Amino acid sequence: MTIADPGRVSAPRRWLTVGLETLTRPIRWCWRVRHDRMAPIALGLLILAWVVALSSRSGYGSADVRFEHNANPGRWFSRMASIWDSSRGFGTFRNELWPAPTAFFGLLRVLGASIDLAQRLFHATLIAAVGTGVVALLREWERRIGWMHLLAALYAMFAPFSIAFLLPSGLYVGYAILPWILTFSIRGMRTEQPWRWAAAVVVVIAAVGTVDRAGLAFSMVGVGLVALYLVAVERTASLRSLWALSWRTAVLGLPALAGSLIGLVASAEVAAQDLRESELASVVNVASSWPESWRGMGYWLLYVRDTSGWNRPATLEYFGDRLVYVASFLVPLAAVAALALLRRRERLLFGSFLFVGLLLMVGTYPIDDPSPWGRALDWLYDVVPASQVLRNGYKAGGLATIGSALLFGVGSVEASRWLRRRWTTARRRRWASPAAALGLLALVTVPVWTEGLYGDSAGFDEIPEYVEESMSWLDAQPGSARAWFAPGAFRNGFRWGSVNDDVIDALLARPHLIDVATHNSRPLSADLISALDRSLDDRTYTPGLATLYGERYGIEYLVLRNDLDWQTWGQSRPAA
Repeated sequence: MTIADPGRVSAPRRWLTVGLETLTRPIRWCWRVRHDRMAPIALGLLILAWVVALSSRSGYGSADVRFEHNANPGRWFSRMASIWDSSRGFGTFRNELWPAPTAFFGLLRVLGASIDLAQRLFHATLIAAVGTGVVALLREWERRIGWMHLLAALYAMFAPFSIAFLLPSGLYVGYAILPWILTFSIRGMRTEQPWRWAAAVVVVIAAVGTVDRAGLAFSMVGVGLVALYLVAVERTASLRSLWALSWRTAVLGLPALAGSLIGLVASAEVAAQDLRESELASVVNVASSWPESWRGMGYWLLYVRDTSGWNRPATLEYFGDRLVYVASFLVPLAAVAALALLRRRERLLFGSFLFVGLLLMVGTYPIDDPSPWGRALDWLYDVVPASQVLRNGYKAGGLATIGSALLFGVGSVEASRWLRRRWTTARRRRWASPAAALGLLALVTVPVWTEGLYGDSAGFDEIPEYVEESMSWLDAQPGSARAWFAPGAFRNGFRWGSVNDDVIDALLARPHLIDVATHNSRPLSADLISALDRSLDDRTYTPGLATLYGERYGIEYLVLRNDLDWQTWGQSRPAA
């Protein structure tokens, strides 16, 4: 007689079990969502961000970081496949790998979205990513989603810092992924699944590529604070779990980020020149005082006004309206009060986000008489030139803002619980603190509801047909000789609008030269391009010199940009 082994299951029965589990997986997922609330609040925040973005000066494209992302994502993807970029200047190593943003724009453009619509949906999605990430981060201590999470998310999404840094969105991407990097790092240190969460961190970083390397460096400061808190204060992680997550992240990250790292090393010479010539610490920290940085301002371009108007018009009410100006300090004050009065241990971590973020934002302010911290930074910039990548301390404002948001959300709900214990007979008083917090948020975010996300910022209605036709004509010509666009410009403002960088890369496949503020060639080549451009502007210009340049440097076409708004931007006047 054969005795059946109870541990063995027949193949048909095993297949049936697997099939039932697969079919019921969506039902079980929906059941978890019902009790988890993460998916509904994420969807709600996304819809809110979309509504705000789509209602902000609709039909008008804003000048963003790279026009090529939106207007021609396919060409951008094709150029990312090569580490050498021969299309701009005299050629250089490419260090711009932005996979996820380019894929997002590409999908929307394939679906028929206009440049303006795709841009707004992208900005709204970044804002929603901040809010959802803050909810996920706070759930590491408060699992059940409620008012605490909602208040923290809303402030992180629409805080003064968020509005000030939305454009160009390349700066904002680092802020959008910061709470997710912190959340995945916490889970990787706490749980016994370091491979899973190391992979999650690498995926997030690889998805955005090299959009904002300095912002990523400041994100790692936040990860360091998390590690210190979990190991030394909360003791829910150990040095062993920290090491386990770290080496796994490095093992997964090296191949995943190889393209970015190789491009960064190869283009180090160009990057070093940009560090020496753009956004010096003496300029960046000219307005980054403690009060201004504390309320999410302090970014030097917020205080710049030129012939075209204010650089960030969406933030004007934070300076011109007294009520809004005062209100912008109230949430940071509430955050400090929560840090001082609460007895929750995690407040120490949130407070470290706030304080360290502010310390990095303030930097070397005041320039004429810096603090000991500022003098130490000046010394570091002089001794270690590569450290100047951290001179843009305003990018650490995301860490400070998230710290304020978390303290504000936790403090508001704890105040509500205190009221409920104090006035047990008045049940409706339980809503007093959340209602007051929502009212405060409404006041702080007045510029969002009145001026929208963009205010009266520079932008464009549409790209003129003659621009597209001229680029198409150049591409249709035989050969691969370069086209030289003159005059160059520090900021490309046209009579028909502004796209922040230029339309050439998006519309022209032919190699081309143009003198720009951020160099597209290696240092000597960039200097040569600047010299060529200045030679056309010189009153002593010798006829025939441009022809000589063309023969020597492979230039066959000279394109005079007569549509530049040269009077507004103080540029050279185009003339034949």
